[in-house]
Amino acid sequence: MQNEAKNERDVMRIMISGTAVAFGFLAASLQALRPNPAGFTFQVSLLTFLAFAVGVGIVFVFWKIILNRSGGARQKSLRFWAELLLLFLGMGAFLYPLRFVPAEKLPEMLTGLITAACALSLMACLLVMMGRFLESDDRENQLSSHDAMQKQSDETRPPRSS
Repeated sequence: MQNEAKNERDVMRIMISGTAVAFGFLAASLQALRPNPAGFTFQVSLLTFLAFAVGVGIVFVFWKIILNRSGGARQKSLRFWAELLLLFLGMGAFLYPLRFVPAEKLPEMLTGLITAACALSLMACLLVMMGRFLESDDRENQLSSHDAMQKQSDETRPPRSS
């Protein structure tokens, strides 16, 4: 039991550190992005390292909010807003480089982005539907096995005499 708790703590540490470093690199790369006649280029500066540190800090605060075990209404609201903020930061980071796309190529780029968003939404919908189906199937199996066990115990129980 103690070994499981240590393993869970180690996995959480890896998960938090990994996402923090990844988000730090995301923030640093977006800060280093500069326009160029051919599109864009990266120019690393002191602000790039500061952006990395801010990105890491944001994710550590996010995980602290998400992993807080209290279940009050305030905590649920805080989790919701933290998740929404992280969602918008991720979308912004994904769309930010579009400002460096030449105007004549923007319609083609938007067509590709919309197509990709539709395909990913369809896949997400299929995964959610499959998850719901498997959960309902698991519930039915548990109920039927419970009913079978109940019936078997009723049959093996000696009759009561009054």
